[in-house]
Amino acid sequence: MLLEIISVYLIISIIATTFFSAFIQSRGKGDYVKVLFLLSIAIDLYLFGYLQELSSITMEKKLFWNTFQYFGIPFVSALWLTACLMYTDHLKPYLKTKLLFIYSVPLLTFVLRFTNELHHLYFKTFSLQGMNGYPILVKTGGVGFEIQGIHSGVMVLATLILYSATFVKKRDLSGEKILYMIGASLLACLGLVLTDGLGIDYMALFLPATIIFVLMAIFRNDFLEIKMLARELVFENSKEGIILLNHELRILDFNETAKSILKDQKFILDKQPLDAVIESAHPLNVLLKSSVPSVWMAETPKGTLYYEITTTNLFRRNGIITGKIKTFRDITEMQLHTNYLKMQASFDELSGLMNRRAFTNSCQTSLNAGILSHNRYFLYMMDLDFFKNINDTYGHIGGDCIIEGFGDLLKQNFQGNDLSGRLGGEEFAVFLKAADQSAAYDRAEQFRKSVESWRVMFQHHSLNITVSIGIAEACQQDNIHDLLNKADKALYQSKETGRNRSSIYDKESSFTADEA
Repeated sequence: MLLEIISVYLIISIIATTFFSAFIQSRGKGDYVKVLFLLSIAIDLYLFGYLQELSSITMEKKLFWNTFQYFGIPFVSALWLTACLMYTDHLKPYLKTKLLFIYSVPLLTFVLRFTNELHHLYFKTFSLQGMNGYPILVKTGGVGFEIQGIHSGVMVLATLILYSATFVKKRDLSGEKILYMIGASLLACLGLVLTDGLGIDYMALFLPATIIFVLMAIFRNDFLEIKMLARELVFENSKEGIILLNHELRILDFNETAKSILKDQKFILDKQPLDAVIESAHPLNVLLKSSVPSVWMAETPKGTLYYEITTTNLFRRNGIITGKIKTFRDITEMQLHTNYLKMQASFDELSGLMNRRAFTNSCQTSLNAGILSHNRYFLYMMDLDFFKNINDTYGHIGGDCIIEGFGDLLKQNFQGNDLSGRLGGEEFAVFLKAADQSAAYDRAEQFRKSVESWRVMFQHHSLNITVSIGIAEACQQDNIHDLLNKADKALYQSKETGRNRSSIYDKESSFTADEA
């Protein structure tokens, strides 16, 4: 009668565990859900194999179904501890070491049981013993059996300790749900204590009750819904990098995306103070300490990537900030498009130089800085001599060829901190720093002579052109428009006195340098 009751109990338990497996699988695709699903499958295989073992009569069938149970038996306690570590957030630190410790013995047990006939290290002997008229498989355990028993005991005991410690810390927030898990762990411990592995398997009888406790934690207290699903669906599976900092800027948590982003910068994310992970002088450290939204340009093996870093402050009920959530959002595509639009708005497409607005804005910025640094700045206004003749003779295509080539000449001769731009038509300008007027004039003349000797091939024609240059020095009170006006007057002087020459602006007479 006892064995019939046990068999009915196991059948009901298998059905309940199968329902639990399907329910868990329907809740999501996160790692925690996967672990609970594998745990329920392992228990199902274990119970089904044990039910078939009890129902079998011959030694051959009992041995077959006993072996079948080991698709699940070795992994039940290991998966139970893994689920606990994930829920209590203790799995990540030293992840590989923990997984090796947890699963090495179950894998060894699996191999030893399925090859037991070759070495008898797991079970030494098997025999049949009658119980109420039914044959029961009795085993003599070997060294492998003893190791598996100790390992399972350690796993379940560690789970019980972790849940108990979490209950003490979070009694007000998560007390009831964790109590259910503690109850489930206590039942598992009791099953291990009562089971000697050689007769009635009490662990198989107690496991269904542990499933009931887990289901109560899920249905009554959202054990699965709130804690882990939110974390995995929103946190772990987010395409954005997320780092959680406390009020002392210590890293409390992070997701895999954040870990990958910082790994490209040779930073290994860990639960340590921010300064211990990223040196304080690094720009990223500065951005993470700031609460202002910012864009971080990261050089990676994949190329330059842009991340928008935003901050969400976490407050206590009294309004005091208790932590920060830092979010990294990849905006590379958007930033590159923005950069392209800015370039299109700032540069002249034909010459490749800054357009008038971008050039004047850049020059004004340099002028403002020059007031503080006491540097001497000069502006060259340039006009291509008789450019209309080129257009009239060779058409606008020929003129465009000259403009494009002249832009390349300017970029080759004026680099670094020099600024060059196309103001419109055949008019160009250069803003640069020089020691004095003589140095500025010499450099202008050097460029003018290089243009004079320059040739452009267009439709089998060798085109040449000259340039007139007006030079003006910035005074302390000048803005860029004042400077442009002065240089334009000097350019007019060059054109009036024969073109293909350089002239320096003088407010008294606007005489040319040659005349001086």
